[in-house]
Amino acid sequence: MTKSAVPLALIFCAACFAAAPAIGTMTGTGELFDGTAIHTALAPNDVNLESGVAIRLSPRSEGTVFHDHLVLDQGGVRVENFKEYRINARDLQIQAAEPAAGAVVRITDKSIEVASLRGALNVSDGGAMLTRVTAGTHMSFRQAATQNGTPTHKALPSDTHVMTWMIGITAAAALAIGLTAAAQGKSPF
Repeated sequence: MTKSAVPLALIFCAACFAAAPAIGTMTGTGELFDGTAIHTALAPNDVNLESGVAIRLSPRSEGTVFHDHLVLDQGGVRVENFKEYRINARDLQIQAAEPAAGAVVRITDKSIEVASLRGALNVSDGGAMLTRVTAGTHMSFRQAATQNGTPTHKALPSDTHVMTWMIGITAAAALAIGLTAAAQGKSPF
């Protein structure tokens, strides 16, 4: 890249980010843009959109936030004040039937669970409405499988798996420090 092309590229990149308006904020990271992918590990993540929609992604969840909908790929989500907002969970679309509705949607290995905290929810397959979930109730929908009979999603590691890897990596680092110190004839402490 030539010297004159570098400032031009920097200006172009700055203009791209400035042209994309923020659609809300996310706890701990600041502004949120349309199409932001969110992955949670051991703690939930709160998202507040400028439209007033409040989203809480559960631990070990994945989703992509847009200005008019959320695509939940894995795990669970709680959504409040989503009168003009929808949740896409695999083949299902969940929308509020009443302005003050609140919902919890969870994707498991075998099903998609939809619960209404308050207000009614409409559940559709993207076209036809399948059912209405009334306040204080929940429904479970069997998840479609692929040709080999397994659900069409990747699994996040369990807490035990993550902790095992963390302990192993820490032990390997401690061993490396100890061996290095021993080779130099020094104490690692």
